Amino acid sequence: MVLMRTRVALLCVLLVACGDAFLGVRSGLDGGAGGHAGGLSAAGGGGSDSPTSGETTSSASSSSSTSSSSSSTSSASSASSSSSTSTSTSTSTSTSTSSSSSSASSSSASSSSASSTSSSSSSASSGSTVKDWVVIDTLNVPCGGTTVKSNVSLAVGVSYTLRASGTCKISNTVEADAEYFDFSNPPSSVKNGIDKVEIGVAIDDPVVDLSGPPNWGAYQASHQYSVQYLGLGGPISATFYDGAYYNNSGSISVEILEYK
Repeated sequence: MVLMRTRVALLCVLLVACGDAFLGVRSGLDGGAGGHAGGLSAAGGGGSDSPTSGETTSSASSSSSTSSSSSSTSSASSASSSSSTSTSTSTSTSTSTSSSSSSASSSSASSSSASSTSSSSSSASSGSTVKDWVVIDTLNVPCGGTTVKSNVSLAVGVSYTLRASGTCKISNTVEADAEYFDFSNPPSSVKNGIDKVEIGVAIDDPVVDLSGPPNWGAYQASHQYSVQYLGLGGPISATFYDGAYYNNSGSISVEILEYK
């Protein structure tokens, strides 16, 4: 019984000692762990500052790079956009200018074409209204001495053209035109008067003599003559002059031309 108690007591002492030893070890372990944790904490704090700073720097650099990259990209985009806009604007302006120039050219060409057509029309129009000598009446003057009058009146002071042509006979063998006769051997045989009478066509002078107007000019082998004549405000009369009409035949044509 005593042995049993002794054993129990020893066991209790051992347990107590073991408990104390365990507590001491545990305290030591807790202290070491705390110190280790503090050291780690301190180390972690120091390391945390540096890496954080590095990370911050890196982050800042990265941010700066990103910002710079973004800025560059933005600038590039802006420049590209600006360049594109400028190019587009320039192209648009150039195209617009080109279109305007083209339109102006087309307009000028149209205007030039219209002007040319107008000019041609004007020319054609003026060409159709260009004045010229126009026959307004024709008298057939008998060589038998009958006086004839025109169907038209000649305005006072206006110049007309009288054109005589053709021949008639004043005998069986001798021919005459508006101014001359005897064409058997021209020019030596050609005469313009006989027996105090001028042979030929007189205008507005029915009295046969040596001065029957007008003077039709020099002899023409074609027997065609033209003179200018001023109107007197009425028709003209034409008479073929000759000393004797009994053997005359045929007629001379006299045309009246007006400039219009």
